[in-house]
Amino acid sequence: MKDADFLALLTRQAEQANEFLSNARKWERERWVCQRLLQALNVSYRTDEFRIGDA
Repeated sequence: MKDADFLALLTRQAEQANEFLSNARKWERERWVCQRLLQALNVSYRTDEFRIGDA
């Protein structure tokens, strides 16, 4: 892999990480963590059980 290609790859990965860690995707990250915890505890759940808010 050429240096330019490698730098382009690193740049794109950094952009993706920055997007994922933004406030706009906070809910997505929190849901992912909760789902992984439930899987580790072998607790069944449905995706629709995860929703934003106090409802």
